[in-house]
Amino acid sequence: MVTSNNERRLPDAFLRRCILHHIELSRELMERAVAAHGGDYPELDEPVRNAAITRFEQLRRVERLSHKPGIAELLARLVTLARARPGIRAGDIRDARLRDLPHLHCMIKDHEDLGILEEAKLR
Repeated sequence: MVTSNNERRLPDAFLRRCILHHIELSRELMERAVAAHGGDYPELDEPVRNAAITRFEQLRRVERLSHKPGIAELLARLVTLARARPGIRAGDIRDARLRDLPHLHCMIKDHEDLGILEEAKLR
């Protein structure tokens, strides 16, 4: 198995021997991934997990981001939330502006992308 995450162009000779399969990142797929890794953050209840997924979807829809977060970033954020904010509530996630989401650094890795979120002033 080889993944590129669209980060760099793979050689043409290699690509000719590959089958390209795009997996749409649907809400169902996100929920299944979060549930499959639930043992990594058992402290987070279902409303917190759902709020985190919803905000993750909103973040991915922001135009101009140089790197849209993927499932790995979502899961890392849930682990971080569970460890660093054990009492977090769904409202803490749901009501924050995107730029002010708790542990946003787990999903946004580029300083310019943080600026884009600040400009957008999205809730």
